[in-house]
Amino acid sequence: MRSPVNRSAWRRACVSEHTCVEVSDRGALVAVRDSVQPTVALTFAAGDWRSFVAAVKDGTIDAHRSLGATGSGVSGIGS
Repeated sequence: MRSPVNRSAWRRACVSEHTCVEVSDRGALVAVRDSVQPTVALTFAAGDWRSFVAAVKDGTIDAHRSLGATGSGVSGIGS
């Protein structure tokens, strides 16, 4: 039987053509996976994920420094 995470709708956020994260809301949980290896996902409590996204957006966590990203920014992960 397939995991419910695999059947859910995924949103993609990219910092480049090949560096993408996918996020799926599953009610009380949020699943996050690498678009290159979509069979493996991490799950977080929805409230914890919202807190993480808020911290990135307000600058408490510097996503570019933490992820080693370059470019204009990561977008689409919190909506």
